[in-house]
Amino acid sequence: MVFQWIVLTVIASLSLVYGSISIYSIIKRLRKSVWIDITKDTDFNDMPRVAILLPLYRERYEDIELVFKSIAMQIYPRDRIMVVIALEKDDNETLYFVEKLKDIVINQGIDLAIVVNEDRRKSKAYALNRA
Repeated sequence: MVFQWIVLTVIASLSLVYGSISIYSIIKRLRKSVWIDITKDTDFNDMPRVAILLPLYRERYEDIELVFKSIAMQIYPRDRIMVVIALEKDDNETLYFVEKLKDIVINQGIDLAIVVNEDRRKSKAYALNRA
């Protein structure tokens, strides 16, 4: 009985030591990461144009709203961002939600295009390639 407690204590102690070293290593690596602040010393005219492709299919209103608000809050130059939304032709509800919420993005000066897949082929990859 005493031997079992000793073994369990040793295992628990080794786990605690190993876990502490792992956590320390992770924190140390995160501190060394290069965090880029594009608002400092950046010529916005030299920044590349970015296209955000959003394949949406039967999405909830709240989810689309959250994505649009997240895009609108980006620090990247607005005239360098374009949002392309890929939809299926039979997904009228999502199209309605996108039409209703698109002003969140457009009012921030971000270009937005809606591409509706009229083809019979349905897949996320096909929708992204089409967009």
